[in-house]
Amino acid sequence: MSQAKTVAKNTFSLFLGEAVNKVLSFLLIFMIARSLGSSELGKYSFAFAFIGFALFFSNLGAIEYMIREIAKFPKHAKKLYDHVFTLRLMILGVMSLSLVAVVLLWDKLTNIFLIAFMIIGIEVLRNLSQNITAVFQGKEKMEYVALVTIIERILSVLFSFIVLWQGFGLRAVVVVLLSSQLIAYIIGLVVLKKTCISPGMAVNLPYYKSIIRHSLPFLVSNFFYIMLFRIDTIILTAFTTYSIVGVYAAAAKIIEALAAIPVILIRPVYPIMSRLSLKGGVKDIGNKLVYYMVVLAVPMVIGTMMLSERLIQIVYPADFSAASLILRILIVGAGFVFLNFTMGYMLNSIGKEKKFTLSNTIVAGLNILLNLSLIPFFGMVGAALATVISQFTNSILLFLFTAREKLKVRIFHHVQKPLIASFVMGVLIYLIRSFSILLIVPSAMITYAIFFYFIGGIGEFEKRFLREVMKR
Repeated sequence: MSQAKTVAKNTFSLFLGEAVNKVLSFLLIFMIARSLGSSELGKYSFAFAFIGFALFFSNLGAIEYMIREIAKFPKHAKKLYDHVFTLRLMILGVMSLSLVAVVLLWDKLTNIFLIAFMIIGIEVLRNLSQNITAVFQGKEKMEYVALVTIIERILSVLFSFIVLWQGFGLRAVVVVLLSSQLIAYIIGLVVLKKTCISPGMAVNLPYYKSIIRHSLPFLVSNFFYIMLFRIDTIILTAFTTYSIVGVYAAAAKIIEALAAIPVILIRPVYPIMSRLSLKGGVKDIGNKLVYYMVVLAVPMVIGTMMLSERLIQIVYPADFSAASLILRILIVGAGFVFLNFTMGYMLNSIGKEKKFTLSNTIVAGLNILLNLSLIPFFGMVGAALATVISQFTNSILLFLFTAREKLKVRIFHHVQKPLIASFVMGVLIYLIRSFSILLIVPSAMITYAIFFYFIGGIGEFEKRFLREVMKR
């Protein structure tokens, strides 16, 4: 299979998996908000944010390291998997026991301790599943990543709908999520054994040290990157109520779904970028990716800002109306995420992950300070502003770091045509603003795509790529 077809197949597989994942995840949030209200949604969002953030350290940064090394040296897949799995399992065990103590001592979690205990189980299984998907990604078998993701989400949403319809509460929903995650993990192990490697366990202290040494920059970078998306919810919970956190989470979940787009586009290309780093070809493919991100991000930001109130009204009940302002602010930060994720992975692919780590470390520290400074005075608006300022700062730092590595990104050149096409789209949205949003959104997307094409937004490279993909 040609490289173009491989990229297309893997991108479609990841797109399908992530699209189903985000749509069904958002549907789950919608059901909790409609059935249980903002306070219960706040509890749900806080518990997952805090516990997921705490257990993130078990990642070790080994997932990105596994993907890169398996892409370069496929024969090392089993050795890497067995050692990383064993090492992470031990760390997850210790950290889970520590979290149980925190749950019993912190009043914010003690009030929902049964829910918190089950969410610890969910996050442990989710972390272990990452080892499986890392092998699939390294071997460019993204269809299996999509398969496991879709199964877990369908089970979660279907049975959550049933328990909510029957009048059960948040506790029953979390039981469903735990069961679904366990089933998906078992299926993932079976598929891994049949298609790639026979999973096992391995103990080798010198090799553990090597894994940790090479993975640590990824860990630090990912830790601070995840912090940017979760620390706001945790700090907001400390200063406000579950109801306010629920309203904030309503907007943040929409942003989280949109922020999956760069993940979908980068993951299939990351193994290829890692191989190209040996030949010095990262700059060209990286700039193409940045261009595609800008093409998607600019109309997304403008359209969401113009339609935020309508979007919140159609999705959530009346007590979530304040989420429209939060969505309007956060969508600007999401636009910067598209750039940051791409530039960060350009650095990762050439072995300069320490630069990505440094950027995320600086910005995470800034984000904490901004949240602590703004939330006491401005509440959830302060949390949203902190996120936008932090992501903008990260964009500036990563732009400078990539330039120093001779991977200069031509952002100002890339943004011109998307801005022109988005302006035309914005005019259309304004003119038909009184129509149904179900008509406005597709009309805006079609208008943007047509105008973007006619002003030369799609070049010869993209046309050749599409012709290659379409060849039998």
